[in-house]
Amino acid sequence: MRIRRFSSFDKTIGSDRDTLVGEFLDVSTATDHEFPNELGRQRYARYIHAVGCLQYGDKFLADLEAVYASGVVQRPTFPVGEAA
Repeated sequence: MRIRRFSSFDKTIGSDRDTLVGEFLDVSTATDHEFPNELGRQRYARYIHAVGCLQYGDKFLADLEAVYASGVVQRPTFPVGEAA
C-alpha cells in the first residue's frame, strides 16, 4: 500500500515541490492504493499535478521530466496536465 502524504487540501497547498513530485509519481504509478477505483486514483493524480503546476510551474514539470528521462518511473498511462 502506498504512503499517504496529505490529509487535507491545505496540507497539499502548503507542501514543497519535492513532496508534490514524489506524491504525483507515487500515485500515478500505484497499483496498490487507497482509492476505491482507478478513476479515483487518476483524479487525485491530476489534482496533485495541477497543484504542482500552479505552485511551481515549469520547475515542477522539469522535475517530472527528469525522473521520466532517467527511466526510473514511466509516464502515467492516463492523460494529465494540458493533455487531460
